Amino acid sequence: MKSNRFLCWLSVAGLVLGGCGKGGDATANQGASERNGGEKKGQETANKQDSASDEQSGGYIDAMTDAMDQAKSVSGLKSLKQAIQMFQATEGRLPDNLQEVVSEGYIRGLPKMPKGKTLSYDPATGQVSIQSK
Repeated sequence: MKSNRFLCWLSVAGLVLGGCGKGGDATANQGASERNGGEKKGQETANKQDSASDEQSGGYIDAMTDAMDQAKSVSGLKSLKQAIQMFQATEGRLPDNLQEVVSEGYIRGLPKMPKGKTLSYDPATGQVSIQSK
């Protein structure tokens, strides 16, 4: 469980560090333009850069949300696989379906999947995976 949290924080840190690059450029360009007497042109440039920065922020937030969803689903999948193994060791068989693992108390509930994803379970092999809908 600790390794899952570490991977989650590692991916978040990578996105944060990778996304930080041009945040202060708009203010610097605006100040330099005003000092050179091109106040109107400098403001237009700053507005364009602020707009681009807003678009980057939206993409950054979406990327962060996707990374967090992915980390949660991978962590949940690992917990579910462990619960299936515990079920098999205790009951001497694989569960007929994932709900049986929950109803028998091996796991509190099935992990929540991100939009567009669903859990797939093969009762013959005990394999569980994340599938696109």
